[in-house]
Amino acid sequence: MKSSQSKSSREIYTRLLLQKEHGYPLWIPEPDGRLPEAYRCKGVGVGDVGILRNDGGFDYLFNVCKSADDPINQGRVPKGFEPIICGDIREIETMHKRGCDICSASVSKIEISMGGAAESPFLFGGGGGFEFKCSREKGAILVLPDGGGRYDALNISQFRSYAAQHAHAWYQFANITCGREALNGSLYLVTGCDKACSWGAASFFNPADTRSFSLKFLVGGVAEGNIKLGYSWKGTSSADVRAYPDGKPTCLVSSLCPNQCVFLRGFGISIRTSAFARWVFGPTAVSQISGTSKDRIPCFDSSMPYFSSNLERKRR
Repeated sequence: MKSSQSKSSREIYTRLLLQKEHGYPLWIPEPDGRLPEAYRCKGVGVGDVGILRNDGGFDYLFNVCKSADDPINQGRVPKGFEPIICGDIREIETMHKRGCDICSASVSKIEISMGGAAESPFLFGGGGGFEFKCSREKGAILVLPDGGGRYDALNISQFRSYAAQHAHAWYQFANITCGREALNGSLYLVTGCDKACSWGAASFFNPADTRSFSLKFLVGGVAEGNIKLGYSWKGTSSADVRAYPDGKPTCLVSSLCPNQCVFLRGFGISIRTSAFARWVFGPTAVSQISGTSKDRIPCFDSSMPYFSSNLERKRR
């Protein structure tokens, strides 16, 4: 039941926050702990190629803007890999202000509780938090206690052409070399991202009484001159919630870095399976998520490009 609820919550979170026009929302913003330290320190970046996972995370494979021997690419690029020149990247370090929240239309912030003198628009000397109320049966919330930055490549056409040119090679690499069993349409090339050092995410559906349904996002206070970051949610069991950092005693503001990716922008990549579509439109398709009202949730079909080749190779 919990697994079913988590899947539904992730889908609701993605669908509702995609409408806020920041890009594709990641339910799991953290970088994978198994990746090289050089990648984990910075998180998702422009030029990343990876897989949009069913659990709401991003499975990093390699970066097209870095050389094959770069620490984040070493030993993990496709055969014949040639990087591209990324060009200018637009950076807005304060795109999301401290204490901001990005919520679906059904959610409103109804109270700020303060336990002491304000240290910032969100962090309070004695702890505090936000309370949210939902007026419908579904809702999604993203809170950014320390705000967040935005990073976007400016030469979008270059990335579009590069993705279309290498789509087949990338699916071969993902499904044959790496054995990912990536569904057609799940491969993604990042051209932009929003990143933060702290966040709280919540998704909920079918609360028993929408008129009284609420969630509280709680924040730790100041101890020994340091802001102790302990983020947590308090509410009902009908909500699926996550937060980072999770309140470990040793977690201080100074120890955090903006390596948590809350939104992705870029191109979903597909292999056309219909002979007619290939003849008319070409062998591959790329669909953009750019942070506008035109964005749609990527469609994954049940096929796994080049996965059958992988099975045949294993039988030999």
